[in-house]
Amino acid sequence: WGRPSWPDHPPHPSHPPAPLPPSGAGREKRKSAAQRTARKATATNEEPVFDPRKEAGITLPMMYFDPLGFAKEGDREGFYQLRAAELKHGRVAMIASLGCVIQHWFRFPGFEGVPAGIQAVITPPGTFGLVGIIALAGGLELTIFKQDPEKDPGDFGDPAGFGQYYTEWKDRELNNCRLGMISFLGIVLAELATGKDGVDQIWTPLANLPVE
Repeated sequence: WGRPSWPDHPPHPSHPPAPLPPSGAGREKRKSAAQRTARKATATNEEPVFDPRKEAGITLPMMYFDPLGFAKEGDREGFYQLRAAELKHGRVAMIASLGCVIQHWFRFPGFEGVPAGIQAVITPPGTFGLVGIIALAGGLELTIFKQDPEKDPGDFGDPAGFGQYYTEWKDRELNNCRLGMISFLGIVLAELATGKDGVDQIWTPLANLPVE
């Protein structure tokens, strides 16, 4: 009988055979999958593109209204400046509109002889009062009401606790600011047409004015 030809070192069950190296197609598939995973992770971590249509102030009936295209998609900083300017002008316009009405009945001491309406700004001492108001507004804007870039546009606190940080409150203020700017412009134009202040012009329809 001949001697059986067993291998000198038979494989042990606990040591499985080493896997074959991946083929070229397999390596490409693994590389593509890794690239897709990396792109998904990058897209998840990236901040979404700024869209002005998703900001406060998009309300009925006009919804998003920017016919001249001032607000650009992706331009968060530019929109920040526009919104801060809108709030600032709107707040001033609301105060100015109220002043155009109150001055019909009330004058500060020393200004009794100043006419009501826009004539007040070109009639001393009303002119001096306008210069004082502009100086006061500039001082406040450079100190107390200086815009903090870390806060929302027009955010100078909520001392009365109205809840102005909610979107609904922001929508209301923006609507009132826009109405204030339109109201002030209407008061000025009506005074130029009728020669009457912000109260008397209400009772003077333009249809009743004489044609010149």
